Amino acid sequence: NASLLKEINNLGVSKSTYKNLRLVFSASLKDTSKLSMVTDDWQQGKPVTWSKHAYWIPSQFCEVNVKSALKRAVGRFSNSCIYNKKNLPDHKVYKKEKSFFNNNGKSVLLINGDSSSVDIPKNSVDLILTDPPYGSNVQYNELTSFWHAWNKDIYESNYYEPREAVVNRKKKIPKSKDFEHYESVLTDIMNKNSEVLKKNGFMILTFNNNNFRSWISILFSICKAGFEIDPDKLHFQPGVKNYKQTAHTIS
Repeated sequence: NASLLKEINNLGVSKSTYKNLRLVFSASLKDTSKLSMVTDDWQQGKPVTWSKHAYWIPSQFCEVNVKSALKRAVGRFSNSCIYNKKNLPDHKVYKKEKSFFNNNGKSVLLINGDSSSVDIPKNSVDLILTDPPYGSNVQYNELTSFWHAWNKDIYESNYYEPREAVVNRKKKIPKSKDFEHYESVLTDIMNKNSEVLKKNGFMILTFNNNNFRSWISILFSICKAGFEIDPDKLHFQPGVKNYKQTAHTIS
């Protein structure tokens, strides 16, 4: 990987091509680490990358060819570009944190930011589909150090994000986030959801966690925002059979 990165940095290509190459390289890193594992009984014996929501070196890790991993990452990148060109021909970026898509007269606005402060008119949304962060189950920002270690030269990273809705497992780290923080951020988001929804609008939410405290937080945030929960619309999905035998069972 180090040799590959050196070659990319010395190519002398255009700025846009260089950014795309670094993106592809970064996307391939998860496939070539010691977090990769292989078992005869799972995924037909193919290498599995990052099978747990944490840094964890399995007892049976496998070595993956760097060139092959990069080739697969290039394929994923190429397919996404082809799809976007075919289905989103009028793509325009008009602000740094916002992207606008217009396809067949229908518009989609993508915003990379805190949804509790998004600028959407009150009572203007028909439906909200949301999949909130899973409490302590996934340490989103903390896990970014995996690829930022390779990308320090192209962007800065702050592993502490004040508005990240998460519960840190490590309590001794500086500014460790607890369930009070988690519930507070979720409540701000749910209040905004309630504000922008039309009077007869709906919010559909999916949530997955085996920690009861996480469920309390998400339910409290929904109720504090004034939403009414219809008991007839609650659906419980049993755990995926294969996940019961993997690291996904650990909260």
